[in-house]
Amino acid sequence: MDSRAADASDAALAIFAFLGLWNDLFWPLIVLTKQIVLTLPIDLVVLQQGSYIQRGLAFAGSFVATVPVLIFYAIFQRKIIAGITTAGMAGR
Repeated sequence: MDSRAADASDAALAIFAFLGLWNDLFWPLIVLTKQIVLTLPIDLVVLQQGSYIQRGLAFAGSFVATVPVLIFYAIFQRKIIAGITTAGMAGR
């Protein structure tokens, strides 16, 4: 296997692992017990559970949660596409 193809595949795997961990809700909800250490996705869920939903705060939190993912994608966009292309050609 070409080392460039392996690098692209490894980069795509790392990027998808980061995205999965960043958006994870279930595991931190089980493990974390103190409210001060809750992750942003859990805080967004807790914020929307009351009888009065502060929509502006919820939208601002959603934007803050999305910005790191967009920055990460913008930086590694070429490696993501190369890794997906390499993985798609594996069957040929």
